[in-house]
Amino acid sequence: MSLSLVGASSFALSDLLVPADLQRGLRRADDFIRLAVVASEQVLRSVDEQNFSGQRCALVLGSSFATMQTSFDFLDFVVLEQDCSPTLFSHSVFNAAAGYIGSCLNITGPALTVIDFSLPFFKALQEAETLLAGEGPDYCLLLQVETYSELLVERRQKIVAGCNHWPPGVVCWLLQKPGRADRRGCLLEKLKVEPRMAEPRRLLAFEEQLFWGRRCQHLDHPLAAAMALTAGLAECGTLDTGVTIEGEQGRATMRLEMQSPLTDVTA
Repeated sequence: MSLSLVGASSFALSDLLVPADLQRGLRRADDFIRLAVVASEQVLRSVDEQNFSGQRCALVLGSSFATMQTSFDFLDFVVLEQDCSPTLFSHSVFNAAAGYIGSCLNITGPALTVIDFSLPFFKALQEAETLLAGEGPDYCLLLQVETYSELLVERRQKIVAGCNHWPPGVVCWLLQKPGRADRRGCLLEKLKVEPRMAEPRRLLAFEEQLFWGRRCQHLDHPLAAAMALTAGLAECGTLDTGVTIEGEQGRATMRLEMQSPLTDVTA
């Protein structure tokens, strides 16, 4: 099965700028939610689609750690037996970001959140592939969002000697239904995901390798593979190659064929 990638956005939390028309809707949102909504808005704004409909657009969001800091903030109130804001509780739920994307951007197709330490972006891509294979949505927003809690950062520093900084950020792709493919963007084919169980300490160390064409990139944080692919595709005028992501958490492979430059890829 094949999919067309027709638009993408990728940026770190430090580069997040919330557009004026989204500031009211995101005034109480945490970083995880704001990253997801702003990246989705960038992609949808950049793609010129006369026939695009939010009712025909699905959403699949993947993450390794999800809303971890917000969840701990909520649990602090529970442990201390204090009254907690209903908004804080709702933001601690894994599907919160998907709900915000739907309400802020009027995306009303099927929505799914995939939380997994092993290859969350590519597992989410599998789910998007399934959604677009049927008679339902014509498009799918595919995201990986990562923000990391203070507790996780502290624990990594104790367990992993000389550990690197994991930059919080987001990647968002807009995928097009196979039947609507018209030689635009990048064609994705032959996706295969093989997750593996990794020892918990190795999850905090985190190492993956990205192989495509003659490139070999060392990846050292959970969002790195999706970010590297997005940045690489933005630089490619032509491309027809296999891609492999390999690490202790598993292996993902697919084939990429660049048909035309992606729309407004940011990195």
